[in-house]
Amino acid sequence: MATVSARMLSVEEAKRYAGGFDDPARLASSFAGVASNTGENGIIVRGNAPKFVQWKMEGIEIPNPNHFGDLKSFGGGTFTALSSQMLANSDFFTGAFPAEYNNALSGVFDISMRKGNAEKREHTFQAGIIGIDASSEGPFKKGGKASYLFNYRYSTLALLAPLLPENAGSLKYQDLSFKLNFPTQKGGIFSVWGIGLADRAGAKAKTDITKRVYNDDNNDNEIKQYMGAAGLSHKYFFKHNAYIKTTLAATVNGTDWTTQTLNQELTLRPQSKISIKTGILFCHLLSIKNLMQTIQIKRVYWLPG
Repeated sequence: MATVSARMLSVEEAKRYAGGFDDPARLASSFAGVASNTGENGIIVRGNAPKFVQWKMEGIEIPNPNHFGDLKSFGGGTFTALSSQMLANSDFFTGAFPAEYNNALSGVFDISMRKGNAEKREHTFQAGIIGIDASSEGPFKKGGKASYLFNYRYSTLALLAPLLPENAGSLKYQDLSFKLNFPTQKGGIFSVWGIGLADRAGAKAKTDITKRVYNDDNNDNEIKQYMGAAGLSHKYFFKHNAYIKTTLAATVNGTDWTTQTLNQELTLRPQSKISIKTGILFCHLLSIKNLMQTIQIKRVYWLPG
């Protein structure tokens, strides 16, 4: 339904970008009208701030899915929690959004996860500077049509933490994404999908006054972040190129940032504490008939707390 300002990010295209760090957000920065920087992966569309970009997964709006998101810049982070190995053909809009998109002033990144190989099992393991990566896909049973796909990443610095000095600041992260696909003969296609991340960063205060260079050297910081989204989708096909898709999903995200300061007696005293927690439950109905008429109904419920 988009005529202009829309680009499809294909799996084949994603593998050709250099310096992408296995990050779909950094890949999108190569499109016309989109800018980014090497420090973080915030997407700047035609000069608009990254916080105005809407992130969607499997048709559901999700919180910022970036590791250490909203710390350096609102809407950006270090890299996306979804590996490009999980990526199916996804849509990126830089303006003139179709009617099904809302709540966005800059751009829309509508991410889709591919289904696993239903014919044979395949496994991948990678190790690099930013972390280790393990993924697997295949059928649940030989000869069946149901398939699974998952990817798990863990930071290299977290593995090396026992070897690093005690006061060395480090970034620790891990993420998990998965999709389970269950096609049926007459009942349509059921799928269960999810994505989650957990981040931790911090820096110890320097007790030795002679080693303090900056004002923050006497601060003890601890940052914990988490984000998750999971959903159950059902797609039923009618005749004459019509189908209906229903999705029930829930999202959650939060940040805990605690700062303590050393006083003259070298005792830690509380200075500040930031705690943010948000949870949303979605019910999404999408009906398409003859590939021309689109009807969309959304219901949003705020979870207690």
